[in-house]
Order: sequence, then structure tokens, then C-alpha cells
Amino acid sequence: MFKILSILCVMLLTLTAFAQSETGNTNRNPAQKYLAQLPPFPDNLCSIRESEENAFRNGILTVVEAIGDEVLRIERQQPTRKQMTQSLSEETGISTGELNRLAENGDEEDGERLMEQKLKDDYGISLEELDNLENMSEAEQKQWADNYAKKHATYTQGKAMQAENHDMVNMSNRMEELIGEITTYQTTWATMEHELSQQDILARNELDVCLERVKRGAPEPKYQGEHCINQKAIDEYFMYNEPPCHQAYCQRITPLKIHTLNRKRVDLYKMFVLFEELQTIQNEMLERQTGIDLNGIESPVVSALTLVREYAYDMYDSL
Repeated sequence: MFKILSILCVMLLTLTAFAQSETGNTNRNPAQKYLAQLPPFPDNLCSIRESEENAFRNGILTVVEAIGDEVLRIERQQPTRKQMTQSLSEETGISTGELNRLAENGDEEDGERLMEQKLKDDYGISLEELDNLENMSEAEQKQWADNYAKKHATYTQGKAMQAENHDMVNMSNRMEELIGEITTYQTTWATMEHELSQQDILARNELDVCLERVKRGAPEPKYQGEHCINQKAIDEYFMYNEPPCHQAYCQRITPLKIHTLNRKRVDLYKMFVLFEELQTIQNEMLERQTGIDLNGIESPVVSALTLVREYAYDMYDSL
């Protein structure tokens, strides 16, 4: 129900700001800090000693734990439901009691009726026009937003309101661009992961063929009664001949894994810049309005930290 009601704020040509509390000021880019704290890859992952592997993975888990603590700290600063309800009430003019009723007991039709009435009373917009927006192209939606901003500004507070709405439209458009750029990086990562997965399948097939060839070449067991008298020779054969198969697999797939991870690491630093600009715009919009997105949003800071945590787990699994 909150999702339905938040559309009222969108009709003001804004994207409701993420509630950030102190996050934007106390630690501007914690994700970059934690990414830098991740340990470097060992020189030769295909012949790594157990002690080196343990140190590498423990270093990663230490950073992951720190990220978890950071996320919890940020989430504790998010507004409570009472605060969000009060904020939305101030934004829409709907009483907190009515909002709480809708959140707890209201249905879709109930919310739509209230929304339609508010749209008509305050902005002269019908639900039909709102529904039509969903079927417009991105260019048409932006044109509609520009037209609405001009119309609404002229109808209410003249040039001052028009300038304000123009700024909000520009910020909304820039936010869309930033989200699109972030999505492009994520799509590229998905493509790289798919290609890596395909190569891994091929490499594992070759590994299986190699191990089967070794198995077929193993000495035949020789028995005296129930005792295999050449078991030591068989064990030594496998000890000598199986490792090259695993080594060949590792040498083929590990460089691809490291290349993918290094590419993602470079992209992450670029994405942090996008997240920071996104945060700046959202903070600006928060100053201009009191609306809060009530869709269980995740702040850009938390989103960046989540990406670093996922990357850390990818590093952990690379061995």
C-alpha cells in the first residue's frame, strides 16, 4: 500500500530521496575503503600452500565481517515506520491514522481510491493519465514530465515554481542516467560470468577426460588371497599422474577467473563515483521535499557495500 501512495510524490516530478541520516557525512565512501582492504591474490593460485590459502581467505572474511557491521550501522540510522508515515503524511496531506489504516488493513482498491482523490484535488491528474505513463517510451515520459512541470508551474507559483520543477526534472533524469550506467556495468559482469561459466564447463570436461585416462592406465591390482600386493605401486601411480590433470584445469581456468575479478574491481571504483553522484542528487532532493520512499529501499551506500561484499565472496571462491 505504501508503494501505491508514494506515487503521489512522483506526480510532483520527483523521485523520493533515500533516507540517509548521517551516512552521507560521516563516511563518504566506505565501500572504497573496504575494497582496498581486501588482500591481493597470491602469486600462483595453482600451487598455493595451505597456510597461504588460509591467510588469504581469513583476510577476506575479516573484511566481509567489517562490511556487515557497517551495513548494520547504516540500517540502524534508517527512519522508523512512524517517522516515514509522518513524513508521507506531511508530503501528501493524508493523516497518519489513514496511512496506518491503509498499511495494515487497506486493499489495492482502497489505496487507489484515495490516491485518485488526492491526485484530482491537488494536481488535477487522473489515474488514467497516470496509467498511460506506464505505456510511454522513455522519451515520451520525459516530454510529459517537462510539459507537466511547465503547466504546473504556471498554474501555481509562476516562474519560481517552474524553475524548481525544471531542476527536479533534471535531477530525476540524471538519476535515471546514473542508474542506467550502473545497470550497464552489472550487465557486463553477468556476461563475463556467463562466459567464465562456459569455459569452466569445457575445462572440467577436459579434467574428467584426463582423470579417466589416468584411471584406465593404472596398474591392475594383484592379490594374494584378499591382500593387494601392489597397492603401494597403484597409490604412487595415481599420486604422480592425477595432479597434472588438476594442474592443467587450474592453469586454464584460474587466469580467466582472475581476469574477470580484476575487471570487476576496476569497474567497482567507477561505480562508486556513480553511487556518490546518485547520493548527492538524492540528498539535494531530500532538502527540497520531505517525501521518503517507502518501498524497503536500500541506500546507495549500502548498495555499494553489498557489491564489495559480493566481490569479496567471489575472491574467496576463486581458489
